[in-house]
Amino acid sequence: MSSFEKAKLVRQERHLEDINAMLSRLKLLTPQELQQSEAIATRYCNHIQANVEYSRIIVHVDMDSFYASVEMRDNPELRDKPIAVGGNSMLCTANYKAREFGVRSAMPGYLAKEKCPDLMIVPVSMDKYIAVSHQFRSVFPEFDPNFDMVGVDEGYLDITEYAKNRPQMEIEEIVNDIRSKVFGKVNLTCSAGIAINKTLAKVCSNLNKPNGQFRLPSNPTDISTFLFDLNVKKMPGIGPVTQQRLAALNINKCGELLDKKDQIFSLFTAHTAEFLMDCALGIGGNMTNTSYERKSIGTESTFQPTQSVGLFHRHLTPMCDEIADWLKKHCMRAKTITLVFKDCDFQRGSRGKTIPSGVVTADDIFKIVKNYFMI
Repeated sequence: MSSFEKAKLVRQERHLEDINAMLSRLKLLTPQELQQSEAIATRYCNHIQANVEYSRIIVHVDMDSFYASVEMRDNPELRDKPIAVGGNSMLCTANYKAREFGVRSAMPGYLAKEKCPDLMIVPVSMDKYIAVSHQFRSVFPEFDPNFDMVGVDEGYLDITEYAKNRPQMEIEEIVNDIRSKVFGKVNLTCSAGIAINKTLAKVCSNLNKPNGQFRLPSNPTDISTFLFDLNVKKMPGIGPVTQQRLAALNINKCGELLDKKDQIFSLFTAHTAEFLMDCALGIGGNMTNTSYERKSIGTESTFQPTQSVGLFHRHLTPMCDEIADWLKKHCMRAKTITLVFKDCDFQRGSRGKTIPSGVVTADDIFKIVKNYFMI
């Protein structure tokens, strides 16, 4: 058994223990305790629903299998083949042909090869992907000067004002124009979701992939209908562990979150319970919420196990550049630098360093990571 499979088995056993403990707590809950939890949940849901803003038009633009698509664009021989980007230890992404065989991102390359023997694994070229990212994102300011990038391959735009100033254009037409201009800029396709907030827009961007778009109407009835039968795993932030815990409570759809909100508020932490209610009701942020102050910015890179400091530095440099660009754009300084890593046994760890004076340049960030974390 490989290190990856051993680590996965250990995690599964730990999750099963947690689920059994949760179900044991459920059996001990009294009707009065469940009623109290339901009352708390109802008050929370009523409060957040009363503050929903339905007037914003948020677009989530997501490049289609970005790393793999860049490689296929630059090497036509790869276009009709199942390919993945990464290494034997871990994949960053896979094209749609490879996904038909069950190949996924964050999967070890050797397991992917078992699923798809003809899979071609292309090494990561992060500098190239970042350069392409800067090219396609240059389209966004025309539609929203304050667009928000997430990593190198996706971004959010608030096109409310743009649409208001162009009443002759349909919303779908505007979004199609964004996608067309992205393609014209980098010869790569993207998909888009259109909704009243970031969360729903991200869900919608996955519905007509690749090279498509989907708009969720901006009214409570259509949003509720859309969410009622939506699988909880489609909601951003609900990962496999939470899915398993919810499935143990016979909750698989967003509508079922509301049906069992008494159990959720009894068995989950208050923070998680409120987040799950947000998912059930389609609550999410948008870029007009001036009371929200972003607390962190991060980026990541995946590569094969190595003891080469030089290789690590080559990956670290563009990551520092990306963070520094964001800090400069938002006129901010970073006070705490955190390095999150996963070793060859797939164990996760982190180290942090607080700099009272703050840092803003890529060189300063690089020096801190290099000197304080001794890499």
